[in-house]
Amino acid sequence: MSNRDQVLKHAVQIQRVEEGIFLGLQVTGGHILLPLIIATSFLSKATPRHTIFLNFCFSWTLSSIIFSLLLYTERSDAQEASLTPGANMCLIQAALVNGIQAMSGIAHSRIVFHLTILGYRTSSTTLALVIHIWSVFRQARRNGALSESLIRPSLRNAVFLTLPSLIFAVFAIITLMVGDVPVEDNKGNTIPNLAVPTAFYCIILQKDGTLKLLQAVYVFTVTLAFITFFFEGLTMFEIYRRKTALQKFTPKGLTAVFIRLAIFSVLRTLILGFNLIIAIQPQRIFQAGLSKTFVFNGFVDLLQASLPLAAGLILGTQKDFLDAWFFCKRRRPSKRVDVVQVDVAQEKSYQMDDEKFIDIK
Repeated sequence: MSNRDQVLKHAVQIQRVEEGIFLGLQVTGGHILLPLIIATSFLSKATPRHTIFLNFCFSWTLSSIIFSLLLYTERSDAQEASLTPGANMCLIQAALVNGIQAMSGIAHSRIVFHLTILGYRTSSTTLALVIHIWSVFRQARRNGALSESLIRPSLRNAVFLTLPSLIFAVFAIITLMVGDVPVEDNKGNTIPNLAVPTAFYCIILQKDGTLKLLQAVYVFTVTLAFITFFFEGLTMFEIYRRKTALQKFTPKGLTAVFIRLAIFSVLRTLILGFNLIIAIQPQRIFQAGLSKTFVFNGFVDLLQASLPLAAGLILGTQKDFLDAWFFCKRRRPSKRVDVVQVDVAQEKSYQMDDEKFIDIK
């Protein structure tokens, strides 16, 4: 066996192992655990969750499906190191990947602040609302009462549920328009579009050999993640500074739930930072070697694939979920009231006060 054949065989083995790990992470977190959380929330009266919480779980389930499409079907022969997906399939996945990256950034911002703000019934999908939430904590009355949002709950909920889908559609459509351009390779053969496969999924490699579109997606998502993380820290500071007064108005479990989302926030921001580095330096995507579809070091993608599992573990290990899943070991009902449960219980109360606004002094 020649040295080239040995290198190829070794590359194939590494690729198959990484594919198994990648798909295993996606399936465990996004195909099993998160859907289980959603189903439990619907079927069990002991685990009520707000629609925004469920939408967050759904967005990461959808993400895991989209990133796994190339591994479901249209794979190359097991003896080859390069990928050979269909052109249309590759373009569709590239569009969905860009859309879900932007959508998950919006969804993450919403759920972090939805669970952090507690009694104050606001979730964040834009930087403006994040700043507004932070300012409300700063302007809370001295007796501890939190100011109401200036946005009506019905309108606010509609925005929170539709904005991520609109962001997803916009990025996906733009990717389809940019990528659906026939080009010729060095041999004069026509290539249907600009979508090319990486180790696990497809992206758009533009005519000039750059990844400007992918870079734009990551810049948008990373910027939102870092700004959200910054205001999350400010919000945590406000909660700490007013913890004595806020104890009368916030349910138990504040610290535990906030820590769970803070951990996920740090993990996701770190991984997005790695992805941004790759987007800025496209040469890291493709390793020079046998072909332009030769696998690259999939370390960052494996980290990305761990996010649905991390979300499932962080959110699914709340006590009420564990009690519902392991009911045979449950001794007595928990007296602990979770943040999202209180939020559900307060839904009608906030709707009744839709026209009521409290002046901030």
